Amino acid sequence: MQIVFLIMLALFACKKGEQETEKVKAPEVEVVSDALLGQEQKKVQAPKETETAKPEQAETRAQVSEQMVEKKEVPQFPKPRLPDVRLLLTVADVQDIAKGKIEFERKTLEGFVTDARKDAVYFEPKGSQDFGVALQVFAFESAQACAQEFDRLFSSYPNSVDIKPVAGKTFFAYWGEVMHVGFVSGQGTLIGVVSCGRKFCTSDEIYALAGKVANRMK
Repeated sequence: MQIVFLIMLALFACKKGEQETEKVKAPEVEVVSDALLGQEQKKVQAPKETETAKPEQAETRAQVSEQMVEKKEVPQFPKPRLPDVRLLLTVADVQDIAKGKIEFERKTLEGFVTDARKDAVYFEPKGSQDFGVALQVFAFESAQACAQEFDRLFSSYPNSVDIKPVAGKTFFAYWGEVMHVGFVSGQGTLIGVVSCGRKFCTSDEIYALAGKVANRMK
């Protein structure tokens, strides 16, 4: 009986040990399962984070593209301001030079094509075939363009020489019986050329007339 009792006690102890082992192992399985479940949840959540970041990345790329476009934009210069030639040189100005000896009539300058950037006026002496008084005005978008055109005019007018400025750079030229005074004015973006026949102007008078026009162009 003792032997049978011992055998039964041993079997009972073995079963109890197995049960204890299973109890110990069970939580480990649960822990492992929870860990795996957490990883799976993180894997599922990861795409959402990526999807959330995509609009921000797209917005950033759009901002960078806009900045690149802005850098490539060409700076716009202000449109040239062309003053009214009828206000720059009037009939009264011309009559003062003639000292009442002859009357002048305002007309267009023959051969001069006017547009948004250049204009001209001519005062024709009544009853005379001699050249009267004329004014040409040119407007430019920048001082650099104005300076380049002034140099071109200086080279194109016959017998041109630099003289004391009436405003900006100034030249005097003549051909036959007609004298010319060209100058830069209007903060360096306007050019004026006053022309006068020797029968109606002296060199001093045309210089004074050019100075009056230049002051009105400022």
